[in-house]
Amino acid sequence: MTRKIRSKKNLLKSSRHIAYEIQMLHQAYVTYSTPRINKNVLLRSAFIEVFLLHCRILYDFFYRRKGKNPIDDDVIVEDFLSNKEFINFKKHRSLKGEIDKYFPLKRANKELAHLSYYRLAKTPKTKQWQISKIYKNMSKTISSFLKNTDSDTRKEMLKLKYLNLFN
Repeated sequence: MTRKIRSKKNLLKSSRHIAYEIQMLHQAYVTYSTPRINKNVLLRSAFIEVFLLHCRILYDFFYRRKGKNPIDDDVIVEDFLSNKEFINFKKHRSLKGEIDKYFPLKRANKELAHLSYYRLAKTPKTKQWQISKIYKNMSKTISSFLKNTDSDTRKEMLKLKYLNLFN
């Protein structure tokens, strides 16, 4: 099925939501990284989950492809980039395999959105997420997107405070 081409107006409106997800990912990472959070196990867990949730949303945006059955109303990176821009974006983003190494989608789905027996197999050591490595890889992908998207979209997204860190 051919994917519907979105209007410039809809893309600009959607870009605000993408910017929000990026901002939340960044803020969750910064907050998680503060020493006072590490002293409170529940707060630490909460910020890990917030980080992973926004990472999961951005993962789908950046790594789901038109041909890989995104739902028609899913917002995906290819909606925002021409073929040439998409090729350049892919060249400079983190490789999907690099993201998957630290952010396995099946695990994220099972641990974030489902109460499952899968969790029982986790030990304290295997339960740890490598948040800094996930953030580093996602940051590279975010930067590549911001560099390759058109100026109107970039300008709309950069209205949010933290996005300038990726530009």
